[in-house]
Amino acid sequence: MNPDAKVVSDELATVRNQANEYAVFLKKLKDRLARAEKALAEKPAIVSLLSALVSDLQGMKSEPPRPAVSQLVQSLEQRVQELRQRFQDSFPADLRQQCEAARLTFASLPDGFGVGPFQVTANFSKEIASFHYAKVSLGTDVPLTAKGIVDQAASLKASLIDAAVDLAKFGDDLYEAMRVATARHKKPAKAELRVELPLIFREMVFIRQPPGLDAKEKAAKSEYSLPRFVVELKQFVQSEKNTGSSRPFRPEPAVIENAKNPKKSIFIPQDLSRGFGEGSYYQAVVVRQD
Repeated sequence: MNPDAKVVSDELATVRNQANEYAVFLKKLKDRLARAEKALAEKPAIVSLLSALVSDLQGMKSEPPRPAVSQLVQSLEQRVQELRQRFQDSFPADLRQQCEAARLTFASLPDGFGVGPFQVTANFSKEIASFHYAKVSLGTDVPLTAKGIVDQAASLKASLIDAAVDLAKFGDDLYEAMRVATARHKKPAKAELRVELPLIFREMVFIRQPPGLDAKEKAAKSEYSLPRFVVELKQFVQSEKNTGSSRPFRPEPAVIENAKNPKKSIFIPQDLSRGFGEGSYYQAVVVRQD
């Protein structure tokens, strides 16, 4: 048991023992009073009964100290503040050390920490950490421990960032998603196909699901995340597979009013290994059709 836990445990044990002693005293008192009430209801000799009760109560041991509950609460509140502050003060150094051991980059950010490619925000009151990539929450909360955060970051990095991208398949899926989105929204056919990025991602979620599921089941069971889409899209757009094509796909930068609106645009970082770093918002993809 660590020293802090030992101190708290001893404090709790003291109050618990006080509570036990006081509980025994109260039980004896309740039993004596109950007997006296019953006797008063059955016998008219009130004076003798009361005299006996007085003697009985005087024969009881002195009332033990009551459990110091309010004092315990104050002590625990103070200890919580002390431990939380100590944890907050030491946490960045502990996290940096764990990152170095796992060969992940570490950065102190105004609103959290950079752990590998991810922004990590710490909720010290709830003792959980949340992960973000490309301005998107990964929906992953982990216990607020330096090792737990680094282990989760390494796992997410392997699946979201490091996993190989099948560029040819992504290009085919991207074109299919754009055609389906265009047909779904009944847009007129044009020489250039232009589709908003959030709509493309929605169709990509469906495309990446196994066949035989309806739209609701595909959305509910999807494991294809927006951060993974961002990684695949950026790698594909910058690849020779796209730039060397006669019909390259071109991301369209977002206008000011669409930037930072997740219904209108998607953020793509300049460096995929720093998903919390600099980047730009894009609102659509454009490609010339045959």
